[in-house]
Amino acid sequence: MKKFLKIAVFSLIIIGLIASYQITIHNFKKNISGGQKATIFYDIDKKPFYSLIGQTGRDYVSIDKINRKLLMSVLVVEDARFFQHFGFDVPRIAKIIQYWVTNRNVYFGASTITQQLSKITLFTSERTIKRKVLELITSVFLEIHYSKKEILELYLNNIFFGKNSYGIEAASQNYFGKSASMLNLAESAMLAALIKKPTSYSPLQDVDITRTRQIIVLKRLYKLGWIKKNEYISALSTQVNVLIDYSHKQRAPYFVSSLINVLNKKYGADFLNNKGLRIYTTLDWTAQNAMERVTSDALKKLDSPPPQVASVLMENASGKVLALVGGRSYRESQFNRVTQALRPPGSAIKPFVYALAMESGWLPSDTLFDEPISYIGSGEESVYDDYNEFYEPQNFNQKNIGEITLAYALQSSNNVASVGLLNKLGVGAYQEFVKDLNLNIDKKKGLCLALGCNSVSLLNLVSAYTAFENQGQVCPPIFYEKILLADGEILEDITKDNPNCKTIMSQETSIIMSGLLNGVLKNGTGKNARLDRYAGGKTGTSDDFRDAWFIGFTKSYTSGFWLGNDDNSSMGSETGGRTPAKMWKNYMSAIPELANISLHSPIEDELKKVSICGITGYLSTNYCPIVIDVKFRIKDDKQMKQVYCPEHNETSLFDLDQ
Repeated sequence: MKKFLKIAVFSLIIIGLIASYQITIHNFKKNISGGQKATIFYDIDKKPFYSLIGQTGRDYVSIDKINRKLLMSVLVVEDARFFQHFGFDVPRIAKIIQYWVTNRNVYFGASTITQQLSKITLFTSERTIKRKVLELITSVFLEIHYSKKEILELYLNNIFFGKNSYGIEAASQNYFGKSASMLNLAESAMLAALIKKPTSYSPLQDVDITRTRQIIVLKRLYKLGWIKKNEYISALSTQVNVLIDYSHKQRAPYFVSSLINVLNKKYGADFLNNKGLRIYTTLDWTAQNAMERVTSDALKKLDSPPPQVASVLMENASGKVLALVGGRSYRESQFNRVTQALRPPGSAIKPFVYALAMESGWLPSDTLFDEPISYIGSGEESVYDDYNEFYEPQNFNQKNIGEITLAYALQSSNNVASVGLLNKLGVGAYQEFVKDLNLNIDKKKGLCLALGCNSVSLLNLVSAYTAFENQGQVCPPIFYEKILLADGEILEDITKDNPNCKTIMSQETSIIMSGLLNGVLKNGTGKNARLDRYAGGKTGTSDDFRDAWFIGFTKSYTSGFWLGNDDNSSMGSETGGRTPAKMWKNYMSAIPELANISLHSPIEDELKKVSICGITGYLSTNYCPIVIDVKFRIKDDKQMKQVYCPEHNETSLFDLDQ
């Protein structure tokens, strides 16, 4: 009986292995057919506009057509014992276990070429013990079914090399403009060096990193005796010319690269590149084409060479990124200045200090004092910068005007009053208020935070501004609405709602702030950005004219424009109120409002719009030098100064310049 059970169990195991083997090989053959695996991107109108396989596609090339130098380069860096193992490298695995036991912080991969082929065709990039075990088993199945030569050929024709290149032939053509059979040793080593991290090691990102990786490959070839010393020395000194232009002429390249980076972080490059996904993006071609035209026209009017530029458009209610330009030219630089650059925003950050004030019970009619003052650091919240014991904020025009309302301080971008306001509110409270906006508020920087001494990305700053026209709520940026697998199964669907929206400020505060920022365009530093419809925004200029910003909103959208040099050098006299404000106006004039926009809040009916004196905060008279329209929640006489300005009337005139 026991003998029978052993035979039965053994038979079931054999049958199970055979069935598993057949299923694995069937799925592998199905997935390895390249044409069905292209990941396709669709615009907001559901029209395809980009594919990850490019024009060269997955040009299949026989291993006999790949030169020996290239084969050796790939093997030496990815799997030097490829022809000695049966799917997995036992000595390598043992070495990793030994390292892990002695130092658990040390991690490096042990995947063979067969395992990598198994992973990119049958699995995702998740790192779990279960997936690793299945990967080992399927690798053995592949070794049983295919010869070593066939496995290597399949691997070389399906791995990703960056630059929209799948397979060794496409990569060779895209990087060097020649067939894989024609590459020299230096080119072969560089191409092999990209396999581990195609984006990070790309010569289009950082040629020094690529060169370092290339040298590693050449050293390994020489150390193992696969090349002679004279070949090694010659390859080290050989100049490699990489093609800069993309053969597929990518449209909206900065938007696409931003989206791919988001998806790579979430799902892994292997999954994105090999699973035949259908990705429905938020890209709006009308908005994108207009943005590219406006930025290009503006740069032509500036001194040569012009500074770098960045711009982005978001839908207030959803967080959808509809258009994005990350630099002057994607051919010149793939660095995305919308998502990757962190720069000081200057006065463009001020609205959030004033929003905190409104949340804390202040009114636009409340007054501060614009007068020379020195702050001395104490405790955890420093009020001085890294170089001076005292912090003495200065206005842009080096003048002070005395008493000033919050409304006028924001409209005129008054530095001294803004710092004074943050001092009263507390840097810690400010940090807590903006913690969900990703604006990198480090309270150790102190009161200069009111003037934008922190560094932020344009994308995060534009996203934060959407709260002013979205009833106090911020929906984080999204680049896609839906992702389908190759068989039509829905992987993600956020078409209706952005699941990560958060309320940052009350509806009342957002309405009041919207009105104040509308005043910035009407009579303040943002005059060059005035539109023929309702809009608001704020200028920003960092120290020594290194950065110039304008962030603004309409009922439907928020967009931002930035100018600056990558080396952080001064632009001379460029400010946020000049070119960026003009770009914003030209761009938003070309973008129509959403037809179904309806964001009226019942709270608006509880607020009263009045005109106040920008200096004293009382109801304005015909003699007030500054008149500002503001909104209040009027409950009783104590809510605001509901009498006419006693300082400015027919018997008491006020000269603002005195």
